[in-house]
Amino acid sequence: MPQNKHLIHICLSFDDFYSDPASILIGSILFNSSRADQFHFYILDGGISEVSRNKIVALNRIKKFDLTYININLEDYKDCPVNEGSHFRVINYFRLKIPSYIPDMDKILYLDTDMVVTRSLWDIYNKDISNYSLAAVPQIRQGPKTRLQIPAHFSLINSGVLLINCAAWRRKNIEKRLFNFIKSSPPEKLMRDFEAVEK
Repeated sequence: MPQNKHLIHICLSFDDFYSDPASILIGSILFNSSRADQFHFYILDGGISEVSRNKIVALNRIKKFDLTYININLEDYKDCPVNEGSHFRVINYFRLKIPSYIPDMDKILYLDTDMVVTRSLWDIYNKDISNYSLAAVPQIRQGPKTRLQIPAHFSLINSGVLLINCAAWRRKNIEKRLFNFIKSSPPEKLMRDFEAVEK
């Protein structure tokens, strides 16, 4: 790849219900990118129709990009509680396994689909997180820490924007530790804002 190109790896997780917001997000990323930005999108497929896939492919008219769909085995999430009828659905858990789903990736930017991007993502993606498991924005509301029994020196994070050090997640067995926490916790403890990170 030429030196002046910025290849950004982005992961999204959605089903057909959120395919239109996902298309808007991808379109905003492409439209507001810099000339140097190049993209490979990895989509964790929670059930996306061919019609929705075609809409996403059509976004190449804004700017060319690479696209990989990753089929999800829902059996992997049988122990993960969900709140039917709310925004807390099984697809919320998919991001926890990104380093396993994309085993050759050392770093990736995960984005929720309920947002738009207004400028190049390169400054975020290019941050050096080699000494951290991820980079994220602290959650404004820290109240659930007591319910979740999270120590004071931890911070709840907004899990909608995660710059993940995939290599560190594999090395530290973070995925296994997260799913062990989920499996051993009562559902009422996990329904909302259960992400916590430590430097």
